[in-house]
Amino acid sequence: MRAGFNWELGPFEMWDAAGVADSVARMKAMSLPVSAGVEKLLDASRSGWYSLDGDTCFQPATGELIHIPAIPGHGRVADFPPFAWRPPLNSGASLVDLADGIACIELHSLKNAIGATFLPSSPPFSTLIRCGPRFAGIVISGDRDNFSVGANLMQPCSLRRKANGTSSRA
Repeated sequence: MRAGFNWELGPFEMWDAAGVADSVARMKAMSLPVSAGVEKLLDASRSGWYSLDGDTCFQPATGELIHIPAIPGHGRVADFPPFAWRPPLNSGASLVDLADGIACIELHSLKNAIGATFLPSSPPFSTLIRCGPRFAGIVISGDRDNFSVGANLMQPCSLRRKANGTSSRA
């Protein structure tokens, strides 16, 4: 339903956000019926239908978490392995090999804001330069709901210069 109606959260994700246990307690206080499936969820000491990473969901029929299959044609950066030889490039980005000669700089900053960690002299770009001809192309992306909120205006920028040659802050 989420994708069909373009909702940010589906009905059970909304229930997780509202709090399943609290909702059920209110339902019982109002003498409203609670399904056996919901009771199984709570009996399994689960706080919601989905795991925190959203990759699994609770199945009342089995009482287990099952993996949610990927949507065909919908790729996530997390589905690709990071380079074995490197930790995250810095707090703002990681380098991921998307295969077929394509690299990805995966953004990690709050709301994927682009700041000093993403300048051409920063580690993500210098690492790409060291990799040389290994890559034919590069993608800048991340798995968040939105690509980026834009520039981090709270971060000092040493690239701007006043007319008199002294540096200023953005």
